[in-house]
Amino acid sequence: TTLTPAIEAGTRAYRIPMIATGLGATRVRFTTRLGALSDGFEVPLELHTLPITEQAVEVGATADSVKIPIAVDPKVNTSLGGLDVELASILLPEFTARAKADLDEDEDLPFLEPIASQLLITANMQILASRYGQIYPDFHPVAAAAHDVERLLKLQVADGGFATWPGEKISDPWVSAYAGEALARTQSAGLAVDPAMLARLRAYLTKVIADPTRFKWCYAVTCVDELRLRSLLALADLGEQRNDFLSDIYDERDALDEVDTIKLARYLSRFPAWKTQADAMAAKIQESIYETGRNATLNLPDEWGWLSSPTIGQSEALRLFVERRAPAELQDKLARTVIAQRVRGSWPEYYDNAAALTALVDY
Repeated sequence: TTLTPAIEAGTRAYRIPMIATGLGATRVRFTTRLGALSDGFEVPLELHTLPITEQAVEVGATADSVKIPIAVDPKVNTSLGGLDVELASILLPEFTARAKADLDEDEDLPFLEPIASQLLITANMQILASRYGQIYPDFHPVAAAAHDVERLLKLQVADGGFATWPGEKISDPWVSAYAGEALARTQSAGLAVDPAMLARLRAYLTKVIADPTRFKWCYAVTCVDELRLRSLLALADLGEQRNDFLSDIYDERDALDEVDTIKLARYLSRFPAWKTQADAMAAKIQESIYETGRNATLNLPDEWGWLSSPTIGQSEALRLFVERRAPAELQDKLARTVIAQRVRGSWPEYYDNAAALTALVDY
C-alpha cells in the first residue's frame, strides 16, 4: 500500500498506521521527495502470529456449584489472549428456534405421522417456552396445536384409532400409539385436546394390548410384543399405566430391536416389582454406549432406518437414563450427542425432531 502523507519542515517523528492482510515475508519501502529530488530505504518485514497458547477445557454439568482452579504463569504476556467462560442453564435456545422455523417453512402433510410429529414438536416447544420463559414472536402454539388436533380428529376412525391418510377406513396401530404420545404431551403442555377423542383412543389402545392378532398381518410373536409395548407406553402417557403382558414382552426381549429394548427398560423402571430386570437391562444398554470426555453415543447397527434412526435410538437412551435418574454427567453427555446429531440446525425428519425434542424436554 502506498501512503503519501504531507511532511512538515524540521526534525519530527511520524507514526504511519498499516494493516497486514496476510502472514509471511514482505518488504517495507519508505521514500521521501522534495521537488525533483528523492531518497528512501527498503527493509524486509516478516509477518507472523504471536505465540499464544490456547487451551479448551470441558467441565461438564452440575446441579450445585463447582470451583475450578486456574493457574496463570507470571511470565505470561497478559496483553494477549484472555479467558472465555461459558455458562448455561440449558442447551436449548439455538435448536428450538430452528425447530420453530421448520414448522413455519414446511407444508401441511395430510398423513398421520407428520401431523403427530408436528403436534409433538409444538407441544415440546410450548413446554420449553413456559418452563424457561423463552419467547418466539412468530410462534403461536395454541393455534398450531388446535390445527393439528383438528387434523388428527379427521383421521380418527370408528374403532378409536387413526388412519394413515385421509379417506382410509382402517386404523394404523403403530402410528396411533405414536399419536397418543403426541396428544398426551400436548395435554402436558396445557394445550387443548378433545376429551372424547382421547377416550376413544384409550379404548382402542386397550383393545390392541389385549389382542394384537386382531390385525391379520400381526401374527409373529415379535409383532405382538412390539405393538403391546408401544400401546402400553402411549396409554401410560395418557394416564393409564398398566402392567398387562409385561411378563410375555420381557420373556421375548431378545427378539426386540434396540429401540424397543430401551423403551421396555424405561417402562419396567416404573414398576418396583420389575426393578431387578430393569436394572439389568439398563446396565446392558449402557454397555453399548460409547462414552468419551464430552459425549455418550449409543451404537446401533448400520442397517437401521427411519423408525430406529440414530437420533431415535439416542433420544430413547437419554429418556431411559433420565427416568432412571442416572448420574448428571451421563445424562449431560447423552444430551450433547442428541444435539450434535443435528444437520444445519435441526434433525433430518419431523419424526427425528419430535423424538429429540421430547428427550431433551425430559432431560
